[in-house]
Amino acid sequence: MLDEINEFKNKLEIGSVLTRRELIKKYDLGFNGGIRKSTKNKVIILVSDREDNKVQDRWVGDTLMYTGTGIPEKGDQNFERGNKWLRDAKDEDYKILLFMKLEPDRYVYFGEVFLADSPSSEERDDRKVIIFPITSKNNVEKVRLLNSRIIDENESKLQTRVRKNSSRINKRVIQIYEESKNSKNPSVYNVTEKRFDRNQALVKEAKIFANGVCQLCGNNAPFNDRNDEPFLEVHHINWLSMGGSDSADNVIALCPNCHRKMHIVQDKSDKEKLVHKAKIFANQVYQK
Repeated sequence: MLDEINEFKNKLEIGSVLTRRELIKKYDLGFNGGIRKSTKNKVIILVSDREDNKVQDRWVGDTLMYTGTGIPEKGDQNFERGNKWLRDAKDEDYKILLFMKLEPDRYVYFGEVFLADSPSSEERDDRKVIIFPITSKNNVEKVRLLNSRIIDENESKLQTRVRKNSSRINKRVIQIYEESKNSKNPSVYNVTEKRFDRNQALVKEAKIFANGVCQLCGNNAPFNDRNDEPFLEVHHINWLSMGGSDSADNVIALCPNCHRKMHIVQDKSDKEKLVHKAKIFANQVYQK
């Protein structure tokens, strides 16, 4: 249980618990905000609150779907301040550290995390919010165990509150709560994403240039599609969502595994290799 989690002393480890004052002092932070930036320490601090119904952060497997910042119920969220800091953290060489708010003055440390994919938008209460998929950088197993312990304890606390207040709670509410524990149907969310109208001729040319071979790992396509063509995916080296262009010098054909790797790991040496390959491809395209 959480009582066994070490209180913060000197060394911060996954599972360490800090008070609000300790968190602010350790990282030289402002007092408020779910996304806080410490220029002095080159870190972005994320605070996730399970109890905040307006935020609605949720776990999908080992990924936290973290809701961006913005005044609740005050129009669509955009990439300003905290949302921009989080989106650009890797490019600006900032570490991202995740904390989960347990109680008003207790924050448990979930370790260093990274943005596992491009942010998306989600329709919520007639407004668009930004969703950041956040994943542990090096300690997925520890985070999974810690998360499970917190969920179990929260469940236990909820059951205790229900029992203590059962005389004052509508019987229908209790029934819904009991039914929800046994429900096998997943929650359904309406999600909207920005889609880009890509140049299909360029996609075709990039695959012809690759000739069935992934331009990152150098292996043949893992399988053929229904048209018996080698299955490769065309990757934008500088993502369209981040302002990249849909041009020959920014696209390259990859196998699905390497394509996913480029969106999750974002290794600089891999990117440099693809930039070089894309220049060769662009030269061929422009000579036609």
